[in-house]
Amino acid sequence: MAKEILLYTSIFSFTAEDFINKVNEAAGQDLVCRINGPGGSVFAGYGMLEKLASHDGNVKVHGDGIVASMYTAFFLYADERTCLDVTRFMIHRANGYVETDEDRQRLVSINKDLKKKYNAVVDSKKLKEISGYTIDEIYDAEDVIDVWL
Repeated sequence: MAKEILLYTSIFSFTAEDFINKVNEAAGQDLVCRINGPGGSVFAGYGMLEKLASHDGNVKVHGDGIVASMYTAFFLYADERTCLDVTRFMIHRANGYVETDEDRQRLVSINKDLKKKYNAVVDSKKLKEISGYTIDEIYDAEDVIDVWL
């Protein structure tokens, strides 16, 4: 039986720590991550994605409602993706307050990685047809473009 993890809150450092501990507890088991949240800290979220990507079992990600910002990236790292017919997704490039040049460079690197992953998983032509934007346009824009689907 798969281990179910609910992600029903914003992503903070404590959210990431709790998630990583739960994934560690599920070593060798399949995971179902159920998401209904607004996203949150890109740095904490990226740590969660790294853990998800290295999990040794099957990973299913299910959208239970709102799947926004950093939470949309969880679907990129899933073996199986499902959602309710009322689930809403919001995609944009990672952004946030950074104090140091190191954090600024890290944010640039995260966006480069996410853009590459989105382009590998998402049909950018179809996304353009539906939303008016391609992944490249979303990730290359100076301003943050929020795309709701």
